[in-house]
Amino acid sequence: MGYVLKGKAKIFNFNESSKLVMERSEHVYSTHKKITDTFPEHAWEGQRCFIIGGGESIKDFDFKRLKNEHVIGINRSFEVCDSELLYLMDIKFHNEVTKGAMDEFSKDEIYEKWKNFKGAKVLLCPVSPQALDESVHMVRRIEKKNYISLSIDEGIYGGSNSGFGALMLAIAMGASPIYLLGYDMRVEKQTHWHSGYPKQTYYDQRQKSIRFRESFFEMASAIQGLGFKVVNLFQDSGMNCFEFGDVDDILPKCET
Repeated sequence: MGYVLKGKAKIFNFNESSKLVMERSEHVYSTHKKITDTFPEHAWEGQRCFIIGGGESIKDFDFKRLKNEHVIGINRSFEVCDSELLYLMDIKFHNEVTKGAMDEFSKDEIYEKWKNFKGAKVLLCPVSPQALDESVHMVRRIEKKNYISLSIDEGIYGGSNSGFGALMLAIAMGASPIYLLGYDMRVEKQTHWHSGYPKQTYYDQRQKSIRFRESFFEMASAIQGLGFKVVNLFQDSGMNCFEFGDVDDILPKCET
């Protein structure tokens, strides 16, 4: 259930290479723990959720403010927040964390934080068989470009970046409104609110942020047309295709 956007037309065709990718991915999916083992269809239907991106704008954010909220964290967010879901799309990142490479890079006990994370870890299903941490759940990979899925059993189109995939996951869960934290889509003083990733450069991340935001601009009107409200909580974001909001109007501050 869902549709593909191409101009103003709804289409479902995709090429042979995409079919092959999906077939290979489906084989991997069938042999691992699945997101649907933990979450039923439309588990967040009509409920608000927050997504934690990587932008430096949330460097000083108090993540305790998200207590009792539906939250999808992305990549290194598990270090600071026990979100209900942790979304990953990069198998390389999974391997760096579970094999200790991130500990060496960041000079921190990141693998311990990974093991102690209380939420569900969700990985966009890879195309080839992988040795995965037993705590990881799979979400099906859809290779129909610009496809918006309304079903977590069907899976998601992950796009080119984890921020986009996490938004697709929230939509598939039925959440609305969806509030975006750390969706800066621009690089100023540092690449992320955390220390970044091995071999990543400041220049590369600036270029990536320009490419990444294109996915959102392409799909914003279709997402809104389906009735999903998406609010970017960083008003200086380089991504202005969704309405802006003020986090202090949405979330109460924690008492000191």
